[in-house]
Amino acid sequence: MARSPDITAPDEQTTQNALVHAQTGVALTPPIVVARPDFGPRYRVIGTLGKGGMGEIYRAYDLELHGDVALKVVRSDIDHGMAFERFRREIALARKITSPNVLRVYDLAEHGALRFLSMEYVDGCDLAALLERETRLPVERALAIFRQICIGLVAAHECGVVHRDLKPQNVLIDRDD
Repeated sequence: MARSPDITAPDEQTTQNALVHAQTGVALTPPIVVARPDFGPRYRVIGTLGKGGMGEIYRAYDLELHGDVALKVVRSDIDHGMAFERFRREIALARKITSPNVLRVYDLAEHGALRFLSMEYVDGCDLAALLERETRLPVERALAIFRQICIGLVAAHECGVVHRDLKPQNVLIDRDD
């Protein structure tokens, strides 16, 4: 179980700050708490992990289940009609994939204009950062990583899921490779 930073009960103002930041496109700043209408205050933002095509990604602490997660806050300019519904369907499909080589998606939630998904937090880096840092990987290590990517893709394909954005930034490498 992941150890959390000092967590205190979030107040209404902290939760509202999260919504205002998300609605205006301003980055969420720790220790903002993101709420879910059905659970109340749920995730305390710890820090920024990066940016993706759909929005900002944050490391957060799940106040209910007591562990770290990654939150992807969907950009406010994403069409809330067809594009969001397609995104919702893709997430529903992704949840069917059970492989240690595929990131688990837990939930898609909305709170006012704030839309976010919670997913498995990987303590490590992406393949792009690893290659930038190490430039050349030994052949055996590169093959081991490549095999794991292939195992993940096979698991996805067996569930009818095609990864539409496979690139080094979307391959996460944990501390054990």
